[in-house]
This record gives sequence, structure tokens and C-alpha cells, in this order.
Amino acid sequence: MASEFHKYTPCFLVGVMRSGTTWLRNILASNRQILAIPAEMSEFWTDCASAPSGTVPENPRRVANHVTPQIQDVVHTHFDQLYETRNSALQIAYRIYRRVRYHNESLLKTGSPFYILNKSTHFTNKLPFLTTLFPACRIIFLIRDIYSQVHSLDQHVSRLQSQSQLAMSLPDDGMSGWSFCHNSAVIRPPLSELARYWIQHNSLVLSDIATFPASQSIVVPYSKLVADPARQIRHLSEFLGTPLSTNVSQAKVNSYTSSPLTTWKAALSERDKQQIKATIREFECEFNLVSSVLDETVIHKT
Repeated sequence: MASEFHKYTPCFLVGVMRSGTTWLRNILASNRQILAIPAEMSEFWTDCASAPSGTVPENPRRVANHVTPQIQDVVHTHFDQLYETRNSALQIAYRIYRRVRYHNESLLKTGSPFYILNKSTHFTNKLPFLTTLFPACRIIFLIRDIYSQVHSLDQHVSRLQSQSQLAMSLPDDGMSGWSFCHNSAVIRPPLSELARYWIQHNSLVLSDIATFPASQSIVVPYSKLVADPARQIRHLSEFLGTPLSTNVSQAKVNSYTSSPLTTWKAALSERDKQQIKATIREFECEFNLVSSVLDETVIHKT
């Protein structure tokens, strides 16, 4: 199949889990020039591209030399098909459902430039792999403060473990990503481990981004997106080179809530905060790199 790259550009929305990627995905999906893929395509990346994602035993690092001609052909063909079927009856019916449930999604997807948006929290250790597959792709990196995100992640993991018997695995090598597995014997990670993961993977993403061509990536702090979404969407509009709707008040985060605002940080106990602070001291250099980004309104490589 001939490539359709002259018709669309892949765009990857990444962030450590519970950083707000679902909310931002829903905001961007309201624009007709962005085809936001319904799910994270974890099964496709795992089974067809040798890039494990989702409910898998392991989530290893993937870089440029993991891209083979066969993988490249399969991935390109799949994205081409996503583009060609973007306005099929089935896809429009799905977007009608999402519009009713989440109050977002433009029904017809058309225009130029056109983006296929794949949101995933499993890509934090795979950016060199993705940019090798798609050298002209765009990357949106959403980052959230460590205290709020660690507490939110802890509650999310606890809920999943109790409701679906899914256990979270956090390798300590700094390169392997998080994964869920059906194993009740896996102990729920302590806050210190979640904080370590936050530091290591946010710093890994920033280190990878620093090696990419200028203007390929944008880093958006979650707190700034919540405080002034219209302004941050305007930054994203400039980054993508296409007008984006700044009316985000109706973009629901998920099926549970319509508000991205949380009180996670305020709900931490003093003991919880001390666990996180101890991890910050242990990984001070990496934390300072990430923290410097959170102090910026938006970072756009030029």
C-alpha cells in the first residue's frame, strides 16, 4: 500500500499514567483535523509492532534499532487504513457515541494539515522507536507535578487491583515501563516506588526529546493546562499549525468526571509526603530536570 504521509501526520500524546492525557486527548478530539484513535492501540503495538503495551508481563524500552522493515510496513499500513476509514459509517457512529458520553468529538474528520493522534502512557520509553517509524511525527508530552500524580496513581492502582485483579508492575531499571498483569501475588507499589517511576520516566522522555529535531515536540505542564486551557490550546494550535477549538469546558475527562481538577496533593498525609521527598532526594538530579519544566508555562522547541 502506498504511504498516505502526504495526507496526514502521526501525533503521539504521551505522559506518565495519570498525567491528564485522557483529558487532553478528548479536548483535541473535538477538532475536525485531528483523528484521535479511540483506544491506545495497546494490542496492536504489542502483537504487530513488538512494542509491548497495556496488560502485558513486561514493557521494555524500544529504540531505533528495534524498528525492522517488517514492523515499519505493518505500522504504516495500519495508520494508512486508519486515515482511509476515518469517515466510515462505523467511525462516525462511534464519534456520535463519544459526543453524547464525553461532550466532545467532531463527527467528520477532514482538512489539512491532518493528524492521527495516538494517546498512550506506554510510550514514555519508546519515543526513539516512534520517531524512527515516523520521522515527521509530532510529540505532545503532558507532565504533572509529582505529589498530585503519585497520589492519583496510587488510588488508581488500588481501584484496579480490587475491581479487576490487575496488579501493577514497576521495574526498577529506569528504562522499562509500567505494565499490568493478572497476578494477585504482585504487591501494590509503595508511594516511594511510584515517585521513582515518575522521576525516571519523565526525565527519560525529556532526555529523548532533547535529541529530536527542532519543532517536533511540545511539553505542556498539566497545571497550566488546567489553569488556563484556552492559552495552552493556542500554544498547541501554533505547534500543529492548525486552528484548534479553545472551548474546552465541555470536554469530559472520562466516564466518571467532567472536571480535571483534583485535590490529590492536599489529601496526602505527612508520612506520604515524606516518602515522596525521600525519593526526590535519592534522584535529585533527574528530579531537578523535570521540575524545571514544570516551572514553565509551555516549552516549545524552536
